[in-house]
Formats: sequence, structure tokens, C-alpha cells
Amino acid sequence: MGVAGCPGDGVNATNAAGAGSARVYQFQYDLGPRLALSIPDQVVTIGTGLNFTVDASTFGDPAQMTFTRISSTQVTLAFPKSSDFPQGRVHVEWSPDRVTWHLENVVLTENALTNPVTVTAAATAPSAQSKMFTRIVVSE
Repeated sequence: MGVAGCPGDGVNATNAAGAGSARVYQFQYDLGPRLALSIPDQVVTIGTGLNFTVDASTFGDPAQMTFTRISSTQVTLAFPKSSDFPQGRVHVEWSPDRVTWHLENVVLTENALTNPVTVTAAATAPSAQSKMFTRIVVSE
């Protein structure tokens, strides 16, 4: 996950006074679980059995986000409804090239049946795209 900007950064090119700020989370794909605890090296003698258990907390997905490419025109990004992504201050954008970003054709749907509650953004491009990037913008 790449993060562009931080809570104190202005979001316009000139950083004019009073322009506001936003955090931007940009995704090409969900990188999946990360190593949370190191796995110690194991030593075994050739010809003997090895019994090794990996602790359940060894891997984790701190972002708890899921990026899914459904087709050449549609992707979804699911993320937790939390203080990082407060309701009413979040929008999701998509881009074919990470240069031009689009707000149109993005639908946010909340799923209250999950724990934590998740929000899924479905982005649909008007034509087939070889790549679709997404980013979450949180206004301050």
C-alpha cells in the first residue's frame, strides 16, 4: 500500500491557505498478509523428522483491505469502516494509468453484517482497461 500525502498536506498544487487537506491511500492490488512475527531458523538432521508449528499470529493483514479485479472494466476495493476511513469523508477513485483519476462510476456500499463493518467500492470503467488502479481519499 502506498500512501501519498498526510493529514497536514495541502491537496492542491499551490497549497493555498485554506485549501484543505486529505490523506490518499493508493492501491494497485492488495499485497495480502504480511509477516508480523519473525520465524526462527530451524535446524534438523538429515534423515530425521521435522515437526514445526507456525503461530497463528505470525502473519497479519493490518490494512484489512481486499482488492478484486472482476473484469477488464470493473474492480472492487473493500475496506473497514473505521476512524481511518470515517463515514462522509471518504471517496474512492480509479485510474487506468495513475495519472488521471476518476470519481464517476464508483459506488460505495456498506456491509453492516461483517465485523468490523466494511465498505465496498465498486469502480466501473466505460471501456476495457489493461490495468485499473484505485485509491481512497479521506478529506480532513
